[in-house]
Amino acid sequence: MQVLIIMPPYDPLRDFQPITFAVHSPLVLVVNAAVPVKAVKDLIALAKANPQGLNYASGRDQCIAIVAVAGNPGHGSGIAWL
Repeated sequence: MQVLIIMPPYDPLRDFQPITFAVHSPLVLVVNAAVPVKAVKDLIALAKANPQGLNYASGRDQCIAIVAVAGNPGHGSGIAWL
């Protein structure tokens, strides 16, 4: 499969200047009280121990968390995101 990449005649990092703060998107991670974790590292360890046994959900279909998970399956963590 051949992919075409058209390079623009400008460098967006060099040639543009930010003028306003447009978006604020806080991320919140919550787990059911019955899940035996107290920190993110505990959740990662639980997911690694049960890669097919955890579910996650998002309040929005275009949430940045969904984009991050879909764009980087497992994040190199050894976890299979389904």
